[in-house]
Amino acid sequence: MKPFALLEELPSLEAQADTQRPSAVLTLAWQLRQRDSARALALCERLESGPVASASTRVERARRDLVVAECLWLRGSLDGAQQRLTDAHALLAEEPDDLTQGDAWWLAALMANGRGERAEADRLLDDALACHRRAADPLRVAADLALKAFCLAFHDPARASETLDQLGMQAGESLAHPAVQAWREAARSALPAAQANLTEVLSGYMRAHGAALDSGQLRLAIAAAVNVGSSFDDMNDLGAALQWKERALTLARQADWPPVIGSCMAQLANSLRALGRVDAARGLLEQALPLLEEGSRNQGIALVYSGNVALDLGAPEDAVHWYGVAEQAWNRLGSAHGQVAALSGLARAHAALGQREQALTLQVRAMAQAEGVGLQPEQVKLLQLRAELLGEHDEAAQTCLLQALALARRVGGLRVPPELLEAVAAGQARLGDTAQAYALMAEAAQARRQRQDLDADRRAMALQVWQETERLRQEADTQSQLREAQAQHVAAVEQAHERLQWLGEIGRDVTARADVGTLFGSLFGHLRRRLGVESLQVWAGAQTEGEVVFCAGPPVAAKADAAATLSLPLQQGDRTLGSMRLTRSARAVQAGAPEWDAPARDLLHGVAAYAAIAWANVQMLAALRGTQAELMEKNAELERLATTDRLTGLPNRRWLETVLEREHALAVRLQRPYTVVLVDVDRFKQVNDVHGHAAGDAVLQALGALLSARMRASDQAGRWGGEEFLVVCPGTALAQALPLAEHLRERMAEAEVEPVGHFTASFGVACWRVGESTADLLERADRALYAAKRAGRNRVEADS
Repeated sequence: MKPFALLEELPSLEAQADTQRPSAVLTLAWQLRQRDSARALALCERLESGPVASASTRVERARRDLVVAECLWLRGSLDGAQQRLTDAHALLAEEPDDLTQGDAWWLAALMANGRGERAEADRLLDDALACHRRAADPLRVAADLALKAFCLAFHDPARASETLDQLGMQAGESLAHPAVQAWREAARSALPAAQANLTEVLSGYMRAHGAALDSGQLRLAIAAAVNVGSSFDDMNDLGAALQWKERALTLARQADWPPVIGSCMAQLANSLRALGRVDAARGLLEQALPLLEEGSRNQGIALVYSGNVALDLGAPEDAVHWYGVAEQAWNRLGSAHGQVAALSGLARAHAALGQREQALTLQVRAMAQAEGVGLQPEQVKLLQLRAELLGEHDEAAQTCLLQALALARRVGGLRVPPELLEAVAAGQARLGDTAQAYALMAEAAQARRQRQDLDADRRAMALQVWQETERLRQEADTQSQLREAQAQHVAAVEQAHERLQWLGEIGRDVTARADVGTLFGSLFGHLRRRLGVESLQVWAGAQTEGEVVFCAGPPVAAKADAAATLSLPLQQGDRTLGSMRLTRSARAVQAGAPEWDAPARDLLHGVAAYAAIAWANVQMLAALRGTQAELMEKNAELERLATTDRLTGLPNRRWLETVLEREHALAVRLQRPYTVVLVDVDRFKQVNDVHGHAAGDAVLQALGALLSARMRASDQAGRWGGEEFLVVCPGTALAQALPLAEHLRERMAEAEVEPVGHFTASFGVACWRVGESTADLLERADRALYAAKRAGRNRVEADS
């Protein structure tokens, strides 16, 4: 039984399970344990309660326990999972099996690693490795090494690197298998040495995500997606981070795994907090913490995030509590990464409470930990924190900021935070270096623009939006660089920045929609809340003659007040998709909602650009789906034509050869018989010579129809070639097949075809013998057929 089946192998496993054979059902349950835990549990329950339960071997029952244990663990039923794992060990003690025992140690190692018990996970993986080596299973051995390297990466990077080197020396196809590649890429990305190049970390986790999905390791796929999002967080690409973490949460919810859902919610909360949506982040964390396993790494992460949110909400006392609990948790887990996060948070919280010396002491401890494990992005943040604690007028503070900037520039793939650039610029300005200050402020403005960009795949399409709003962006950049300007200029910058944030939020929302209704419905909600828009109408093509594709709110009067109504084109490049018309409510006007002034119009042109991009995406998606459906239909028709005889409508020789290969493989594996029957029309050449080929075709069609009508449901009949037909009888011995052949012969002799009249056929029957090939079997059936011909035709002969 393979440890991990690929997606392309699942249809075959499903087909085998349809036979209701217990071994096939158990195999399918094993491969669905993470792809579809609920179904895997249902299949195991059926095996445990069915008539075959008592007939199962101990090894089969142990394998069933492993499936149930893994499903329960993923759902958060830790006691139940541990009990089923213990039951599996007990069964394997009575009937040893290295393959299954190794898989049991593998699952135990995963559970231990999830609890943060690194040493225990390491020991259990050594046990799994020993079992799988004795079982001579190279794929499992490679997967053991890859998982071991991943677990070691967090507490013993030197041994993790050695294990990866050992894995790299593995020969054969195992190293390239997605199941191994997933853990290998995750391990490489988790190594502290890789953290210096965030781009490579990002690529590694993306590859791990894809390989894990392909090999059915959904838990790893979710963790890799979260890590991709966290890498984007470190690179200050918050839009991409949000997208990847939402993908992880969607997968976790589909799987219905509460602990994993809680972990994903905590990670998503962290990105929402970075986007300024702190209340939403707090709500997610409150939902996440009860779902997380006590004492797990994920709980430690969520505790740190709760401290961050408390700080943002102006509650440093609460933050000290959360960070303190988090530090204790990470100390128990022995994770330097977690300790750095908790200590950094404690330093910030004490600083917020005015406890400067205590904060500086905590910063030093956190910095030592970060340097010890090579966490360069954290070192940048800690240097910034120290500068804040020292105060802007302390020369040492500017030194810390310059060190942070230099380090940030060295980290591959890291976007230098604009706040750091602005802080260094302010310090240089105080020192009188205005040229350097101006250059740094320009770089900071550029960094802020990059932070608000969408993911790389949509940046090209987003250019249109940024062109529409360029005036607002330039105004914001200019004002942020001139801090000495008047207060009204500063206010204008803040307003422009807020508008751009709102525009970015709309863009992320609408471009994620998959149909026109939800796209413009979401847009209408944003416009109603922000601008008091009462109605929204969207046309495809020209407004006066185009089709209305969306309408929300009360109908708009033909002569609506121009001050309250605004029409905007929906264009993508040179292509006009349609137009939309907005109408503000009278109540909004009376309440002082903004007029359709020039800034508002510019902003709404940006909204229209996003809407056009999203609409074009929806149209392209619909077109692709239609094309895909059409291709699937054509492929199905081609497959049918390629395997069907046009004259008789029966399967052709190509299909019959596939059936023979399948039945032969089953016969060899299960040692069960199968029989073939060759049928040949008697004196067919005479029929063609006397009555013509059309009459001959009619005889063949009649014979095909008779075979279709008279065959058993389990048998497969088809045209073998010319006037010869073949019947394959699965699981049928010779004694059972002979009456079937005789019955067919009698029915054929009774049949009548104009203008031929009655016609007959001869039959050759042979049953498979152990060790015999399909070619030998067909040759014996052919000999029996010719024996029937020599004996006077219209007979059934068997080669026994």
